[in-house]
This record gives sequence, C-alpha cells and structure tokens, in this order.
Amino acid sequence: MSLRRRVQGALPRGGGGAAGGATGTRCGRSCSCARPPASSYKRSTTRSELSWRSGWGSFFNPMLDDVVKDLEDQGLVEVSEGALVVWLEGTKARDGESRQPLLVRKSDGGYMYATTDLAALTQRLRPKSAEGEGAARLLYVTDAGQAGHFQQVFEVGRRAGLVPKEGAKLEHVAFGLVQGEDGKKFATRSGETVKLKDLLDEACKIAKQGMLDRAQEAEKGGIDEAAIEEAAKVVGIGAVK
Repeated sequence: MSLRRRVQGALPRGGGGAAGGATGTRCGRSCSCARPPASSYKRSTTRSELSWRSGWGSFFNPMLDDVVKDLEDQGLVEVSEGALVVWLEGTKARDGESRQPLLVRKSDGGYMYATTDLAALTQRLRPKSAEGEGAARLLYVTDAGQAGHFQQVFEVGRRAGLVPKEGAKLEHVAFGLVQGEDGKKFATRSGETVKLKDLLDEACKIAKQGMLDRAQEAEKGGIDEAAIEEAAKVVGIGAVK
C-alpha cells in the first residue's frame, strides 16, 4: 500500500487517538514521518536568537473527541451532509451566504485543522492548576491567507466559553505570502520549501559579499574579514527576522 493511502486511512482515526490510529508517533495532523529533527529547529532558532518549544499538532489528538463533544453539548454544532459544522453568523461565505460554516468533523469521522486549533486554544488558555499553560495572550503568526480561518476559530472559541471573558487576548499576526523563485507561494506539503538554515546561510552570504565589495571599492587598507563576517551575521539574520 502506498504511503499516501496509508496516511489517508490513518487520518480519520488518528484525530481522536483511536486504536490503530495516530497518537503522535504515527501519521496524524503533524505527521512524525515528515518532521525534521527537533535539533534542526533549535539550531536555527538559537542562531536567530529566538526561543523554541515543541508543540506538534498530534499532541492534541487525544483532546479532539472532547472538543467536539463539548460543542455538541452546548448545541453549537449542526449536521451538514454527514459532517459536523458550527455556523457563524455575520461572516459571508464565498457563495454569498450571510453565514459561514466552520467544519469540525468530516463525514468520515476525520478532524480538521480547526478542531486541532480549538483543542490547542483550550490547552493554552486553561489554568496551570488544571494542567493547562495559563497563557494570557496567544499570537498566531501565519500568512494573510489564514486570516479568515483564525477569525472563525477565535469566534467559536469565544462562543464555546473556551476563551476567558477577561484577560485573554487572541491575535492573528499576518504576513505576506512567502514565494519561491518561480513567484508561486511555498506549499509545505510538497516538501520543496527552503529550509530556514539555508535561508539564513544565504542571507549572511549576500550580506558578507556586499560588505566586501564596498570595502574593496573604498580602497581601504587591510580588510578585517573577521569583523565583516560578524557584521554579516547580524545584518543577514536581521533582514530575515
């Protein structure tokens, strides 16, 4: 059986951590077989002077059943063509409808990104005394194309009482699309995106070459390559950040 078919078969079961499905070590929302080693993230983020903590989507798989049950118990979900959706008033759908659905469980039993995002939101806002993270502010940094998705997730979270009425802030920090040399946006699922390490290397290389060229044009005495190397790291990494 091909890997694609194996993953497709595992995903509907994996969302809830069912027997034989994904539990964080097999294919789930964040498939372990496609993850780069944690050490590679740590090297790049340390180099960029950023802190990093692992939190894969599959960590939330055991919580997804409870998230949907909670929405059902509150009467927030409806069945639509076999799937479970939360209808959101005041947000226009592409077909012009005055309300838009947030799909939380597919007709085949599989869960959606939105379901995992709701589980993550719950975990991060839950008090530490209740084994949560006790966060007061959540920032979601993605491309601008995800703005509508997070607007819906935040709205459902508030309606379901997952977000405390006071003290907790949910914000989507949008950036423009990251494009490749062909002018098309990166698709992480294709596996052809540029690694952060390579992007930082290239930025430092370009910065260093620019500094060397200017130093040579100025016809100054000896070129302090060590100083230029250090300055190039600051300029290159700073430009990426």
